[in-house]
Amino acid sequence: MTSVHDSATAQPSADSKHTARVARLWQTKLEPAITEIFDTGRGLDFPSYTSFYTDVYNCCTTTPAWEQASDLYSRIAPFFEAYTAKIYGDAPGDDALLVDYYDSQWDRFHQGAMVVDRLFAYLNRYFILPEYDSGHKDIVPVLNVAIAKWKMQVFEPLLPRLESAIAPLKAIQDEFASGNFTAAKLKEMRIRAA
Repeated sequence: MTSVHDSATAQPSADSKHTARVARLWQTKLEPAITEIFDTGRGLDFPSYTSFYTDVYNCCTTTPAWEQASDLYSRIAPFFEAYTAKIYGDAPGDDALLVDYYDSQWDRFHQGAMVVDRLFAYLNRYFILPEYDSGHKDIVPVLNVAIAKWKMQVFEPLLPRLESAIAPLKAIQDEFASGNFTAAKLKEMRIRAA
């Protein structure tokens, strides 16, 4: 029988060490960097980009790679959910201001999502796409996670308020429904022309 003292001094399991490593990487480096990318609407300088990409690469290639990649991936959707909920919560109550707010937030968000997707390119290529191809259709590239959260947390809730003032919403709804996102299409998904 294990005593309280024995369990308190017992070595953590390998799984808990790896989970703690991913959690520390996420909390101290990746999440703050991703938040800054979205808050500022700017990308990263080359040294910073290389550092974060390397962190993701190391996380996905260090044993147990699949478990660490899975743990890292599991943190992405909640981040985007919380971030888009904040955007929705900050939307102006005045419908006359809403379209400009939506467009400015969309521009910053989709540009940030593309940068973050590139940061997670290794995860997308060697973890997400093989999982998706093997039948796990709920595991999708990081950009798709971001866009899906935007659609659910910002676009759909604001749609009734936006529909009354703007005609091109049907085309934007069709783009969201297609799930086929390219840089050119994302830029065109603004409510008002630039």
